Amino acid sequence: MYVVLDEVAFNLVEYTTVVPPNTSGVDPIDFVFVNDESGSMTSSDRSGLRRAALTQMIGQLRAQDRAGLVTFTSTASVKVGLTGDKAALGAAIGSMGASGNTCGTCGLEAGLG
Repeated sequence: MYVVLDEVAFNLVEYTTVVPPNTSGVDPIDFVFVNDESGSMTSSDRSGLRRAALTQMIGQLRAQDRAGLVTFTSTASVKVGLTGDKAALGAAIGSMGASGNTCGTCGLEAGLG
């Protein structure tokens, strides 16, 4: 299991080595994208970079890979369970909003679940 984080921000609070997954094999990989939909995103992501990054990552999935999308505000919501359906993932990414409070641990817990 891997967790993808902003390494620069992460290293400001933790001193550890981030090891990327080995993707050279043929085994399928399951990704769960946990994304912030709290009200702070109206000012933190005015340009829609989170949607663009997720869309780009979905586009890089191999045929055998699956992905899911979990979003969080004050609670977490599974928008799309693990699937290979890129259209469903794209639609869920496009529908992401920004409102409410922030409970990042709620999102991570749902994503790991």
